[in-house]
Amino acid sequence: MNSTYVSSAIPTTAPALAPSTWLSTAVTLAQRALNTVVQWQEREIQRRQLMTLDARILTDMGMSRADAVAEYEKPFWRS
Repeated sequence: MNSTYVSSAIPTTAPALAPSTWLSTAVTLAQRALNTVVQWQEREIQRRQLMTLDARILTDMGMSRADAVAEYEKPFWRS
């Protein structure tokens, strides 16, 4: 019996990336994660400060107390 072996054109392993590429990717992901956490913290602080403002200042900003409360009650990850 005669059989012919045909190799696949799709490589079985991914090409190796240079170590500098991996490092660059890791640094980029770490920076993005850190930036996200900092943004979440700043948002939380700003929402707490918003609740300390009186009605006159909120009105000057074009907000009502209900608007301020709605903003304060949002989860920190929502803008």
